[in-house]
Amino acid sequence: RYTAAGAVHNPAARNMKTCSTSFTSCTTLVAFDSATATQTALGAASTADRDEIIAHAKGLDVKDENGNGVGGSTAASSYENRPSMHGDVIHSQPVAINFGTQAAPKVVVFYGSNDGAFRAINGNRTDDLATGVGPGAEVWSFMPPEFFPALKRLRDNTTQVKFPNVTATTATAKDYGVDGPVSAHVTSSSAWVYAGLRRGGRALYAFNVNTTDPTQISLKWKVGCPNLANDTGCTTGGGFDGMGQTWSAPKPITAPGYSGTLLVMGGGYDKCEDSDPHTCTASTKGKYVYVMDADTGSLLKTFTTVRGVIADIAVARDVTTNVAKFLYIADLGGNVFRVDVRSGAPSSWTMVKIASLGCADVNSCTNNRKFMFRPDVLEYGGEFIVMLGSGDREKPLDYSSPSVVNSIGNRFFMLRDRPDDATWLTTETTNCTQAVMCLNSLVAMTYNGATPSTADLAAKKGWAMMLRTKEQVVTTSITIFGTVTYSTHQPQAPVAGQCTSNLGQARVYNQNYATGAPTKVNRSEDLPPVGLPPSPVAGMVTLDNGKTVPFCIGCDPTSPLEASQPPLPASATPSEPKRRVYWFIER
Repeated sequence: RYTAAGAVHNPAARNMKTCSTSFTSCTTLVAFDSATATQTALGAASTADRDEIIAHAKGLDVKDENGNGVGGSTAASSYENRPSMHGDVIHSQPVAINFGTQAAPKVVVFYGSNDGAFRAINGNRTDDLATGVGPGAEVWSFMPPEFFPALKRLRDNTTQVKFPNVTATTATAKDYGVDGPVSAHVTSSSAWVYAGLRRGGRALYAFNVNTTDPTQISLKWKVGCPNLANDTGCTTGGGFDGMGQTWSAPKPITAPGYSGTLLVMGGGYDKCEDSDPHTCTASTKGKYVYVMDADTGSLLKTFTTVRGVIADIAVARDVTTNVAKFLYIADLGGNVFRVDVRSGAPSSWTMVKIASLGCADVNSCTNNRKFMFRPDVLEYGGEFIVMLGSGDREKPLDYSSPSVVNSIGNRFFMLRDRPDDATWLTTETTNCTQAVMCLNSLVAMTYNGATPSTADLAAKKGWAMMLRTKEQVVTTSITIFGTVTYSTHQPQAPVAGQCTSNLGQARVYNQNYATGAPTKVNRSEDLPPVGLPPSPVAGMVTLDNGKTVPFCIGCDPTSPLEASQPPLPASATPSEPKRRVYWFIER
């Protein structure tokens, strides 16, 4: 039994699925057993070793981790749950779906972890989901074939992980499982759940969950590439061989020119970005935006960006119909793009680069600012307000000199965009030498400087606020009642002989989105020593007393994990033209 995320009474009988190790043949779910997880696929020394690796992956205490003398047998009946049977959850954010009603809920929570498993658990407070599936119990799990080679390492507890302080030449990087984004499209008759792998691989999985009996699932499709190092065996047709590690969440949308539901997602991450400075070239993976049919996975349109797109796509929707109007995309080169989806089939859609903010010179940009998080988009007064911050969250430490990542001046940006104004971008040619917004298009300000005047703001197409030295934006932003909120992190230099860890200084910013002015005493407030804070989340929540109130997690300096009620507006403020997916999706 494990209690942190549910109960598994008999690991040997765990409802764990997988699919064929052949990427193109991975079309049907099968039991995770020796028929698919073969000795060769697992790198096992023998069939007995194979069986023990499989048993360990299912959660059995084959190595007697708790030292109670139970374990190590090949007889499943003598096994018990190992204490470490649930892997770490780092980047996977849970998605919950209620397949029942408020009165009779059937809540299932979907998420991935780095023991390799993608899980569905009973999210009800008190009700069983099915016979023997109580609150917190695992309903089913899926072990992707991409993780098979890492299962032996987990069982052996070797090879050593190469952390920054590890000098052993035999150490290698940590293996990641289903560590990527999770999203869902739910109707009265269907529930499609999508899972990316992030550093775990270059694939996107789509599952069909039975809305009447959510214990029943099937695999809809799988696209991408089987290997991190090469393009052998990728999904054929349309450019999936350019897919990077799947970091960007697939967003279900509807558009006027397509009868079905679409998925839009960024092309992903290339490990060339890990170097300092980056070593990315023209062959970089992930520098795409994919538009797919959400039901079949067929690729309908591919757009090419400058660098990889790991951020979620921002969808500007019609506030009445919820139909998409525009897509806003940010890439790792510091560029922002817009796709008009208001008419025509996806094959006829066009993409325009609206901003080049990676460097001061838009024509020559090498060591650039990066956009790792989804733009925050508002529609107001005939304009779309696009907000996002730069930083490299994958490099949060105070690296020794020379360090490119620590020398880049990161900023938070507010951009004004007018898609139907044909001269909006062309007039920037004088400022930027290209028909895009650049730093010269924006009012320059600093984190502790004066708020720009109304005249200065009116003369420009937004503002750009310089952060402190080495400070970088490490979350998305969210705008509530006119206040834009986001968090940053600034590394601190290590001290020789220090006995405690130094997690750096995290901060939360609360600013007027239009002017950049602080909405509290200061623009930023220091957070407790939390390391890298998560992105803020907001919505409406119904309390146990039946009262429904607005909330924001991550808007208050007390804690980035603490919910607070945002101040009510004095007057009407612009609404966001997209629907956010929070913790709960109601059917």
